[in-house]
Amino acid sequence: MSLIEIKAKDGNDGAGSTFNGVVFTFASNIKILELVDVRVKKSRAAADNPNAFSQRLSKERYIFNGTSIELQVGRQEFIAVEFTREISESEFNASATPEMIQFRKVVLRGISGDLKGIAESEKMKNVVANMSSFNSAGEIKNGMKSLQEGAKPTSDFSPRVRVVQLQPGAADGSADKVDASVTALTGLFKKQNMTSSGNLNKSVFSFGSTSSIFNVLQKHTTLSDQKIKKETEKVLPSTITPKVLQVAKEAISDKSLGKTPADNITQGVKTEVSKNLKENNFAGFDFDPEGLIPGASRSGANALPHGIGKLLNIAKDKLPKIGETLAGTAKGVVIPEGKSVPNLIEGFDSQTGKVSLDTNVGKFIPKGSLIRNVKPVTPVIVSSSPTTFKGSNSSNHKFEFIDTVDELIDELANSTRVNSLTDETIGFLVVGFTGDELYGGPNKMNVEKLHQIELKDDKEFLIEQGLASGLSATVATQRANALMEDVGLSDFYGIQAHYLILTDGRIQRGRPLGKTRAPDRDPYSKTGLELSFVAGGTNPVNGEQLRAFEELLERMYKVLPGLNVFGDNEIDSTLLGPGFDVGSFRDKFDKDFKIIEDPSSEENKDIDRKTLAIVQPPKSVIAKQSVTQLQNKINITNPTSITKAFETKDPKTGAEIKADIDTELANIGNVMNDIKTGKIDIESDIEVASTKSFAAAEKGFADLNINTKTAIKDANIGKVEDFMKLAKTNSLDIAKKIKSIL
Repeated sequence: MSLIEIKAKDGNDGAGSTFNGVVFTFASNIKILELVDVRVKKSRAAADNPNAFSQRLSKERYIFNGTSIELQVGRQEFIAVEFTREISESEFNASATPEMIQFRKVVLRGISGDLKGIAESEKMKNVVANMSSFNSAGEIKNGMKSLQEGAKPTSDFSPRVRVVQLQPGAADGSADKVDASVTALTGLFKKQNMTSSGNLNKSVFSFGSTSSIFNVLQKHTTLSDQKIKKETEKVLPSTITPKVLQVAKEAISDKSLGKTPADNITQGVKTEVSKNLKENNFAGFDFDPEGLIPGASRSGANALPHGIGKLLNIAKDKLPKIGETLAGTAKGVVIPEGKSVPNLIEGFDSQTGKVSLDTNVGKFIPKGSLIRNVKPVTPVIVSSSPTTFKGSNSSNHKFEFIDTVDELIDELANSTRVNSLTDETIGFLVVGFTGDELYGGPNKMNVEKLHQIELKDDKEFLIEQGLASGLSATVATQRANALMEDVGLSDFYGIQAHYLILTDGRIQRGRPLGKTRAPDRDPYSKTGLELSFVAGGTNPVNGEQLRAFEELLERMYKVLPGLNVFGDNEIDSTLLGPGFDVGSFRDKFDKDFKIIEDPSSEENKDIDRKTLAIVQPPKSVIAKQSVTQLQNKINITNPTSITKAFETKDPKTGAEIKADIDTELANIGNVMNDIKTGKIDIESDIEVASTKSFAAAEKGFADLNINTKTAIKDANIGKVEDFMKLAKTNSLDIAKKIKSIL
């Protein structure tokens, strides 16, 4: 990742990139792979202050043509552009240190092409060996009859249960019942070649995979394993490609030898690990003295610092035990006075008597000239419900800022109030402001200060409530303290807003997403989020705050397309917040909801997302189906997907096979002609069929003809789609070639 920062008054970064306040142009030697982030500062004072807030620009606020960025927000005094770039092998070698070059070679050898090839082939073998090629009831393949019908047509293999039954005459017929009277009748009638009835004397059921069918033939026939292998191959679908057929035959052969895909992968991993043990200095060797499957990835094994230690000649032999110190310098090296070199692996500390498994790897990897302007990024774990927030008992809780609005996507996606359907599932966003009495700049008014103010107000309210019920001032105060310290109630006190937009446009997290608000807050206390502006009637929301709100809303709609957004004044007519028309933002995102006619109705307390899901909303607000972990597992193990993916992989190396665009274009041109011609024929046949009487025989033949041609057309369209995926168009020249035939 690279970062370039330029002030408009400077005009350039000294390395070829320029900025005139409106247009930023990359140096001619920089080839951009991805534009990650664009930030600007408008004033000269902010540009000169490295700690001043910079505004992140969404994509619609600039135009990027591959080599330059033209701002659409007026002149700016500072720009920061974060991006990834492409470099050649020679460019890297010319700019990197010798240690970096050697280390890169070690890393690239981490997983060889052999192991990748094994993984791809065994994944395909698992499909053809353990998934059924039967899909229609009554379908018979080489003596096995399907007893089940698939709900939908499948492509070659199905992971669903497909029960098949062994039929008379299967394979060599040796499973059939032998009629005991055959010999006697042959002698009585003096007639040769008399046979039995060919009936089975038992019912044999199995799953319709090649592996299961192999087992059935092995158990119930007298065939040799070699002949059973040949018979099992006959069950494979005729539609698979030669490449998949070859792997299928290998899978059946493995079955005959008693080997599973897992066995082959395990052996491949053992071979791979044994080749690379020396490269990571036998890290984790003590977990497995044979050195075949070491625990190199376990905490404390620390394969990476072992490898660096070997590279820098610090450690030539493996460490005897996990937890021992690996020094930062080789034995005999004298460290200059006043200098210190940290240990690569901290290990045992003789002063404290404790063992640390931490490392200092980052301090031993030098930076090359190509990444001189890369700034380290501190990883932040985005949590939607920090456990340290306890409402009135949150003295140790730290209220974080949202550094980039994009963090909201992760934060929302990780929230249980988004991923589950309960009575606390998020369906609403309530927008308001703090009021003029709580207005001020970021140092005067922020989440920490607002939290303390609201805690004070909560306590005063509880005391007044106690006094109104006849309690003395002392007892009322004791009661208030007890309620606010109660573990079951403390969460509801203090800051209510989940997000606060400060006057400089920054967004600060308040109440965690996983925490609901006080029950009497509004009709959406259980199902809503609250967002508040530091603003009031005489101090309205400013432009920076509105821009932050728009970006925040855009991200929220990505995760929750059906989110209902209401202003405080729409829920309670006596309130003025947020001081602008929230409906105009709903209109901008085409989210003008009609489901809830009266946002202020107390009946809305009973509305949750399950209820909202039953009501048919406008198409623009229909939420996309969320993909669960289980669905992800189903998707990545889908046999059709694996089969298609295998066609683009080299079975020896596991690498992606790049498409020969010119050859494929010639083939796809013919396919396109078939599609166009087929489409015309289908339309004309439909016209003819529609004039026939419903009961006429001609109509039946016409319909059959349409179905046949439609299937051909669909198959051709599939070829075009597969070609487009394989081509992975990334240049104008290729795009123009493809366009010429479409």
